[in-house]
Amino acid sequence: MASILPQKKKAKDQKAQLLWWKSQIGKRLLSDITSALISEYKDKLLSENTNRGKKRTPATTNRYLAVLSHTFTIACKEWGWLSDNPLRFVSKSKEPRGRVRFLDEEESQNSYLYTIVILAISNGMRLGEIMNLSWPNIDFVHKLIILEETKNGERRQIPLTGKALELLKDLKQKHLKCTNLIFPSKNL
Repeated sequence: MASILPQKKKAKDQKAQLLWWKSQIGKRLLSDITSALISEYKDKLLSENTNRGKKRTPATTNRYLAVLSHTFTIACKEWGWLSDNPLRFVSKSKEPRGRVRFLDEEESQNSYLYTIVILAISNGMRLGEIMNLSWPNIDFVHKLIILEETKNGERRQIPLTGKALELLKDLKQKHLKCTNLIFPSKNL
């Protein structure tokens, strides 16, 4: 937790997950942690209630397993404490298929929605990247979107062409002077 978590974006969630594992198996020797033991605790994760009184979903359980697996991978590969990761043999929980969803009335009235969807489709951008775009991120001369901070922490340039370029040029003419955000919230 001290050496790896500070480098991760979802450190808060992963810290809580690691603390759960620590409370369950933290007093055991590394050599005593087996795939069978982890499987037992996976079942416990699925069956017990959270602090909010609800059962954990299979997806959440898989996130708990993933953070523990990453910990064991570091212990094996970087620190040489183990020869193999015991989570390699633990099966993940089956997650339900994605849901089908339609826009509600309020969403369909959003004047920015079409531009947001076109940017997502044409450039493969994540929703968070799109929603945090500001006008300084757009280089109309070189036809680029510059993302200063991405999920993996690297700077990225995305070509801006076609319909996405047209829509952003139209928005630029209408943009609110009180904010640099391309897609400002209702509060602005």
